[in-house]
Amino acid sequence: MYPTVPNGSLVTIREQATVESGEIAAVLINGNEEAVLKRIKKHGETVFLISDNTNYDPILVTEENPAKIIGKAVRVIKNL
Repeated sequence: MYPTVPNGSLVTIREQATVESGEIAAVLINGNEEAVLKRIKKHGETVFLISDNTNYDPILVTEENPAKIIGKAVRVIKNL
């Protein structure tokens, strides 16, 4: 699947600590060393970070593999 947010796009992020399941968020991973845009999927207490591009595997959020939501993606501007 083609990514919802292609490389080089400008994304507006509304700073907030939580998002609803299915929304795209800016998330800190890898010990707060890397920020990524991922779709949040919640199944009970389990949280996955899902890429719309199927070339990337889902990331399971755990105590050993924590993630911190920076904010919700609210606008994407793509170049043609």
